[in-house]
Amino acid sequence: MGDPFRGGCITIGPFANYTNSLGPSYQVTQHCIDRRISDGASSRSSQANVDACLAKTTWEAAWPCLEGAPHSGGHGGVGGQMTNGVSSPGDAIFYLHHTWLDKVWWNWQAGRNRGERMGRVAGRNVQADGLPGFPARPGNIPKPTGADGDSGTETTMGHVLNMFGNGPNKTIADVMEIQGQLLCYKYVEPKE
Repeated sequence: MGDPFRGGCITIGPFANYTNSLGPSYQVTQHCIDRRISDGASSRSSQANVDACLAKTTWEAAWPCLEGAPHSGGHGGVGGQMTNGVSSPGDAIFYLHHTWLDKVWWNWQAGRNRGERMGRVAGRNVQADGLPGFPARPGNIPKPTGADGDSGTETTMGHVLNMFGNGPNKTIADVMEIQGQLLCYKYVEPKE
């Protein structure tokens, strides 16, 4: 079993003895949620790193900063299943972490030049095979693409997001504005 916070299956709390079928990697197996907490990796999600990313003035500078520090720090800090780029959603903390990242992203968007920031994305959106944390894709699993004829390899505001039947497909432009008609939510800063 191991220490519930330093490696091995979760043994206390609501996810103790939880049977997870997502992963490891592309596999479908019955296993526990594994965590290997790393304070060193968690430090990449520090407020100082978040502030440094929020200070970036262009999307081209902000996105790799957010992806490289706060995002990877959360995954690496929890460790275990969270370090697997394919099966990390099998750990419930994945969703808490990505909700926080959405808030950090919103904070950047809401900064100066908001209009420009709301309409700017670019770059590849298909992971190259062999990246750290992303196991090799089995031959029977195709590379992800967009939907509705979108090749899915370049990120644009018109890139179609495949909802896989959970709702109608949407473009990045449709979901970029959290306070728009589609998503319609907002973040409220905590009172001090």
